[in-house]
Amino acid sequence: MKRDYRILHWLLWNLFSVSLDWLAGRSYSPYREEIVAPIEAHLLAEMEKEDDWLSYYRLSSWMTRDDIYANLEKRTQSFSLSVRANMIFALQILRHASIFFHSLQSQASFEGIQLPSEVFSYYPAFHHIFYPRTISHEGKRKANIRWNHCSACYDLLVEYIKGSINRNEPVFDICKSVK
Repeated sequence: MKRDYRILHWLLWNLFSVSLDWLAGRSYSPYREEIVAPIEAHLLAEMEKEDDWLSYYRLSSWMTRDDIYANLEKRTQSFSLSVRANMIFALQILRHASIFFHSLQSQASFEGIQLPSEVFSYYPAFHHIFYPRTISHEGKRKANIRWNHCSACYDLLVEYIKGSINRNEPVFDICKSVK
């Protein structure tokens, strides 16, 4: 039973960045700085690692060089906690996709691939490597779902960093009721 609690806690804490107090009804705010900031720090640090299994995730490492997002003080001033939680969710999706794609990478090579000069175009540049291998591994339907999730998460991160969308309004708001 204790192990089940730890798994649930990990999922809620690391994936969705929500407070257990909020889920239990003891708080009106689902997000807290002391939950969100350490997760962001961990995810940003992982982008800089040279682990092979994170090679795909490191495509988002441009975030570590962004003047606003890489700096905790600027990040807290520029992004609401709910937007930062959305970004954590997107980064976690990309991180887990990296682990999956690593198993397919033994057949693929990053060498010789021309990366676009626009740093935000890195992700689409790898579509031609992983998508066909994902289809052959999982079938077209699952490959499309996986690729669409990853693309949507990557695009969301790009839009937040570029400032193309409101940095105070989350795209996925868990506090709004569904009508």
